[in-house]
Order: sequence, then structure tokens, then C-alpha cells
Amino acid sequence: MTKNGLSIIFIACIFLVFYLNLVSSEIILNEKLNGVYNVGNSIKIPLTIKVLEDTSGILQLDLICDNGTQINFYKNGICLSSGEETTLNPILVLIPNIIGENKGNCKIKASINEDFLLTDEFKISDLLIIQSTLEKNNFNPGEDVIISGTVKKEDETPLNGFIDFVLKDNDKEILKQSSTVNKGNFNSKITLPEDIEAKDYTIFLTAYEKNKAGITLNKGESNLTLSVNQVPKRLSILLNKDKIKPEETLVITSTLYDQTGKTISSLGNISILDKNNNIIEKKEINTDSELEYKIRKMELPSNWSVKSQFNGLEEIKKFEIEAQENLEIQLENQTLFITNYGNIPYNKTLSLEIGDKSLELNVSLDIGESKKYKISAPKGEYNVKIYTGEDTEINKKMSLTGNAIRVTEDQNNSFKYYIIGFLIIIFLLIIMIKIRKHNKRKKIKMKTRKENLHRNTEQKKERKFRFLRKKDKSQELKNAIVLKRDLKIKNSNQISPNQEERDKEFVPIEIYEAKKEKQEKEYLDFSKENMINRANKAEMFLSLQGEPQESAILCLKIKDLEYYFSSKTSIHDTLLKILQIAEVKKGVYYINKDYLFLIFSPLKTKTMRNEEIALNTGEEILNLLNEHNKKFLQKINFGISLNKSKIVTRIVDNIFKFMVLDSSMTQSKKISSLSNNEFLLSQEINNEMLERANYTKEIREGNVVYVLTSLKKEDDKTKKFIERFLKRQQES
Repeated sequence: MTKNGLSIIFIACIFLVFYLNLVSSEIILNEKLNGVYNVGNSIKIPLTIKVLEDTSGILQLDLICDNGTQINFYKNGICLSSGEETTLNPILVLIPNIIGENKGNCKIKASINEDFLLTDEFKISDLLIIQSTLEKNNFNPGEDVIISGTVKKEDETPLNGFIDFVLKDNDKEILKQSSTVNKGNFNSKITLPEDIEAKDYTIFLTAYEKNKAGITLNKGESNLTLSVNQVPKRLSILLNKDKIKPEETLVITSTLYDQTGKTISSLGNISILDKNNNIIEKKEINTDSELEYKIRKMELPSNWSVKSQFNGLEEIKKFEIEAQENLEIQLENQTLFITNYGNIPYNKTLSLEIGDKSLELNVSLDIGESKKYKISAPKGEYNVKIYTGEDTEINKKMSLTGNAIRVTEDQNNSFKYYIIGFLIIIFLLIIMIKIRKHNKRKKIKMKTRKENLHRNTEQKKERKFRFLRKKDKSQELKNAIVLKRDLKIKNSNQISPNQEERDKEFVPIEIYEAKKEKQEKEYLDFSKENMINRANKAEMFLSLQGEPQESAILCLKIKDLEYYFSSKTSIHDTLLKILQIAEVKKGVYYINKDYLFLIFSPLKTKTMRNEEIALNTGEEILNLLNEHNKKFLQKINFGISLNKSKIVTRIVDNIFKFMVLDSSMTQSKKISSLSNNEFLLSQEINNEMLERANYTKEIREGNVVYVLTSLKKEDDKTKKFIERFLKRQQES
């Protein structure tokens, strides 16, 4: 061994002896600590102490945190012989009395004499984690809001504590409510105020844990958002006058208010009712719009009322039509004309001045009655003045003739009315005589027609027997040739005379008559009257109870629509075909002036895919109208629109009744009026429908519309759905 090797061994032996003298004991942590502990919880620190020589001292445990503080929380005397070991289980309770304000990342230091042990870093937290949900996001005033969720400490242990709910509008507190958290779960209810404003609100949630002394140990916050709906609560009617006279204009304003008194824009009806509650005028207008109604001339004094109906609310306000005296006086050609245009009988005395002489004239006139008086005076020019008791009505110079100054009633006036009445009676008698003559001629024609028909029938029978006598009857029936031709009836139930003769030549009379009777019966079954009766007509109501349903509305605009329905034209036949198409698709129709609405509701169609049914129906109607315009000289200028609507529907006594909850029908009218022989889709139609069609997007008069060019080819899934739907409709 070299000299250098001996030196190294010597130094190592010296170091080993020094180290054994320095390390006399060893501290061992038996379990690893968790990463996070919440305030109020305890930390168990299982330790094992081994000594290499006889050791006595104090085992001390200290909490050391990032803020530099060191807190002793455990001391215990230790006395062990060489090679002996012991196990200890100190506990650190994380309460303010022990750890103070220390939080964050910390370590525990265990030491005895000069030996010590540092644990891994862990976190002391006072944070609570809240997870919460609402059963829905939109609420009405006064409705209960159910809030549920869980609260856990950051160390994943469930909370047994409390939670506060504060509803705020920005920084303004609306309401506050507290509840408990049991084993980490909570389920609470808060009730919204009846007068809460319609807008978005935030609910702030604060969960916390307290000790017996009331000191908060752990705390956590979260928030939720909800929207409050604008609900109609009150309706008011404002009139420009509570008392009004004939020929004056009544201005009506109806305002709809929500739960906070703010106005709501909505579509509703205003009706003007007479004293017997008969509707004089009814119009559909928006709230805050003015409706003007001019009181008719000579309208009798009475108490009328205005009724406003919006969104299921109704308000009635009364007004009075006052008594009015309105006398019209004219002077022409020595004649005084007086007419009562007031709304009450006129029974007063008029004062007249003819030159220097004063006269009094008693006038008695019913409403609308006129009288004329003859003014006479010695020949000359006179200044004629007439007074009604208030102001001078007329002042005129007239040339008069006569023996004396006087005013007398002209009786020829009443005789003229008698003559007019007599002439009217004579005119009515002449009309009645002509009607009776016309009916008599009609009966004679009908009788002659029946006699001719009977004679023709006898002649047919005679020809039949002559025909059968020539050959054996049974053999002739077997060999009878029956021509297979369809007797098509177009716009008339008459059969071509030439065709009748040909059928008689080849077909025995019994077969011919049976065939004709069958075809006439089939024609009657598909006549225009039956087609219109089979269509499902709907009735619109302003107030109807039921569940709202998403429906599809086709709107067809044709000018003078009601006239064409009652006329016998090619347009009338085309309109009936449209109703027949809607009936097959389980749609109902509603007519409003120039607009025909086809409504496809789940209540009738038994499906929620009504937009797709309405889209196919609309294209079929578009093709039908275009075909009509190609074939007939009488063209149809039309517009078609498709829109979605939320309506309440019910079927009462086999009548489809509905109430519209939005402005979709007004919007449908607007879009169809923008159409020029086109099929327009509204912006509200969902993307699924738009993806099924080829269209161009346009903006017309500020409205976004989609002009349908064609429907895309249906995939297998869509075809199967339509086949199943049509099969189900046929079965029902």
C-alpha cells in the first residue's frame, strides 16, 4: 500500500468518528402529509424517533409559513437509551387560536436537541368551492327561483355551514336570503318581488363556515344570472274627451303596462260600443297608437263605451254623447228653409224681423226633419233678420210681395213626401209582380223539361225492345260491347250529346243508365260546395286558455280574396284546390280580408315538424298558382310567406280555435305583401328549413327575407318521415 492510500483511510476514519458523535438521534415521518388543509381541520403527524446513544431532551414541533413566521404548537420530553426508538402522534389543529392568520404554503419542523426534520410543503386554505345551478333562466315576477348545488372545501371535504343569496341589479341589492349547507349540499328557494323590473339580474352566492365563537373559518363566493320577463299587468284607456258631440272626433289611446309600470308594445283590439253594447267599430292596433272615430251626424244622446283588449287583459271606459241643437236656416226666393240637424227634437220659438216689424215663429222639428215657410210682405225690398234666442242666425235683404207682412208654413212640402211614398209603394208592387211571373215561367219550363225527359225515356225503352226482338235477348246481352271510356266532367255535370248517342248505340239501356248515375254521384261528391265544406276553418280568439305551441303559418295574399271565394271563376276553383291541399296536410285556414292563413299546428298534424310540412305545402301552392297563370287569361297576383308563430290552440265542438301570442301574423302579412308572385321565408324560420331549400337572401323595406327558388332533393330520412306522415293522415 502506498503512502497516499494510507492517508486517505486515516482521514475517512476520523470523519466517521466525528459524524457518529454528531448524529445521536433520527426523526422519521411515518405518513406523507396531504397537499391542502382547510382552516378548522386537523393535521396528524405520526413520528418515529430512533437514538444511537442515550438521549434525553424535548421534541418540539413548529409551523413555518411563507410569511416567515414560526409557531410552536407541540413540545414533549424524550428520554431514550442507546438503540431505543419510540412512536408519537402529534396533531396540529388549524384554528386561529393556534395558527393565527397564517395561511398559504407552510412546513412543519420537528426537532430534538440538534437533530430536526422538515416535512414537504403543504397549503393551509380558507377557500370554499361552490357549484350551483338554476332550474331555468327566465322567470316571471313573483315566481319562485330554485337554487341547488354543492359546497366543498379546497381540501375536498364537504361543508357543514351556511350560504347567503343576494339578488342584485348592478350594485343595488334587491333581496337577500340565507340557508344552510348540510354535508356539502344545499337546495334553496327565493321568491322574486311582484314589481321587479324586466331585465337581467345577478345572484351572488356566499358560503361560509363559523366556529362556536362566531369567527369565520372558511369562505367562498360564486354567482348566477337570471332574466325577469316583462309581463302585462295593467291596461289603461285615455280619451281626448269624456263628453262629445256629433261630428266631433274621439281620439282613443290604449296603453299596456308591465309589472313596474313601464309601457309594453303589443298588438290588440279596440272596440267602440253603443249603449246596447253593439260593436260600432273594431280595429286591431298597437299599444300607444291612436284610434280616431268621428261621431256621426245626428247621433242620439247616449252613453257609449270603449273596450280595449291586449294580451288577455281588458279595460272598459265610458263616454257620453251630449245633446246638440243644430238648426240650419236658409232664405231663398221668399222662402224660409229650416232643417233640424241636431240629435234631439227642436221645439222653440224663433224671432224674425221683417223691415221694422217683429214676428215670432213656433218651430217644432223632429231629428232630421225639414220645413219651409212662405214669407210675404207688401211689394218691396226688406231686411230680414232671424234670431234663435242666442245669436243672429241670418241677416239678408230680400224682395218680397204680398198683402201683409207674415210667415206661413208651406203645406206642399208634406204633400210632396206623400207622393214620394206612394211612388215607392207602386215600384215595389211592380217588382213583386215581375218576380211572380218569372217564377211561373220557370215552373212551366221545369214541367216541360220533365215531360220531354219522360217522353225520351219511353222512346229509349221502345228502341231497346226493338233491338232485342231482332236477336235472342240472352245472347245479345252476352255480346253487348261496352266502351271503356271515362266520362270526365269539367266545370259542369252535363255529358256530351255525341258521346251519349255513341254509348246508346253500343250499350244496353240498363248498363248505360247505371253508368251515368254512378258518374253523376261521383261528380256531386267532389263538387265545389263539398270541397269548401270539407276544409277545416279556424276561428281566432283574443283570449284562450291552453299551452303555447310552436306552429308554422303560410300566408297567401290575393287582392279581393273574399270576392273570388264567392264568385264562379277559374280563380275560385284554384282557391278551392289550395284549401284541399291544406286539408290533406292537416292544415286549417283563416281568412282576414285579402289574406288567407294556413296554420299547421301540432294539435292537428300530431307532429312537431310543422315547418317542413308548411314548406312543402307552400311550394305546391306556388306551383299551382304559376300553372293557373299560364293556363287562364284571368291572372292571379299573389304573395306567399312562411313564418313561425307561438299560438294557443283548442278544439271546441269540432271547431279549431286559436290565439296568437306574438306579432307573427302581422309580420306574415307584411312579408307576403313584399312578395311579387314569389314564396318568401321569414328570418325566424330555423336553419334546418333553410338548409332544405335553395334561396336568395334579400332586404326589402328594411325586412330580411329569403326568396325560395327551389327545394333541395330530399334525403332518405326525410322521405321516410313524409311517407309515414301522409300514411298516418290517410288512416286518421
